[in-house]
Amino acid sequence: AIPFDAQLTWPEEVPGTIVEQFASGDFVVRTGDSSLLVIDWTAETSPGPLVGRRLGNAGHPIKDWGEVPS
Repeated sequence: AIPFDAQLTWPEEVPGTIVEQFASGDFVVRTGDSSLLVIDWTAETSPGPLVGRRLGNAGHPIKDWGEVPS
């Protein structure tokens, strides 16, 4: 993933939500303060349209960052 446009923020969406998908299959994910363009990804099955879906942890434990402020 690479940084996308910091001016486009999609404030109505929660971080991790796919907010845009391009014909190439690349998609944009809203982050806490901007967005990322995902250009390389894999899936076990074809997920179909991605806009509106939210990335998650797929059942894997979430890392505890200790004293890092959220």
